Amino acid sequence: MGPEEHGGHCELVFEGPEIPEENVLLGEGLGLKVTPIRLGPARLTHCMRWLGLSKRCFEVARAYAEERTGFNVDRGTYSMPPVQINGARGCSKDTVLEWIYRYARQARLVDGADEVHKMVLNRHLTTEGIDFWQWPVEVEM
Repeated sequence: MGPEEHGGHCELVFEGPEIPEENVLLGEGLGLKVTPIRLGPARLTHCMRWLGLSKRCFEVARAYAEERTGFNVDRGTYSMPPVQINGARGCSKDTVLEWIYRYARQARLVDGADEVHKMVLNRHLTTEGIDFWQWPVEVEM
């Protein structure tokens, strides 16, 4: 249920690998500390990706809603997600919405479950208080 363009996922099994000392990341036993170095920039690209995909979903839904007439009703009384606005068309391969919907759903899991992210954010908010919402900005004159 994920993006096919990445080739899917698989499991690799290495039996008895030997890694030269000069190729060991940060030193023996410290390789996992590299993970946060990669995750910071990756999360920024995720934000950019989801903002762009959100914008595209609304463009598709808006264009369809502007031309659509269903059961003599052309405007809803409340806001509906783009997939819902498009009805069955939003779940079919007739639009990009179906792919974005699947992509978005699996993305809620790949970098950790939502609950874990909420827990981590709450921990930082509790620790930092109001400073959680502030970033130091250096102004050069």
